[in-house]
Amino acid sequence: LELDGNRISGRLIIAGKLSSEERIIAGLYLFGVPYRDDVLRLASPFLRTDVGKSGKFVFEAVPPGMYVVGAFLDVNNNGRVEPGIDIVAWPSGPVFTVK
Repeated sequence: LELDGNRISGRLIIAGKLSSEERIIAGLYLFGVPYRDDVLRLASPFLRTDVGKSGKFVFEAVPPGMYVVGAFLDVNNNGRVEPGIDIVAWPSGPVFTVK
């Protein structure tokens, strides 16, 4: 993961090959915002973007704030995170501060 001004980018390591019905979506989440539960948090990213076949993703024009990154494999390609169906990488890791 990398922060460059107001741009956050990174690369996921994708093991295997995605089917035509699957896609990976990355989400940028405000750090420190309380949520009622983790599923609601995951379903409510501040920004989201598709992850390319190479695993690369970019969030452009990110406003000032503190953020963490999460992602999920959207197994049925409906654009909604569904724990128990989709494979989820919960928001965690480094906290990015965009000024």
